Amino acid sequence: AKIRHYGFSHRIPFANFIQRYSILAYPISMDLPLTRETCENILHKLKMQNWTTGLYFIRFFFCFQFLI
Repeated sequence: AKIRHYGFSHRIPFANFIQRYSILAYPISMDLPLTRETCENILHKLKMQNWTTGLYFIRFFFCFQFLI
């Protein structure tokens, strides 16, 4: 309950994260491995801050930033 209170309401498995957000950091034709390292590389390329390795908890408003 506390994690939702702080705005971390969106939990995405690595594979889903890569499939959804890789287009923001890599060419669409690039075949990426569905690994933790790929998730970290995407977040680095997008210059995101305040994230940790493991389960990626993304604040709800970050999801809207990715879509804009």
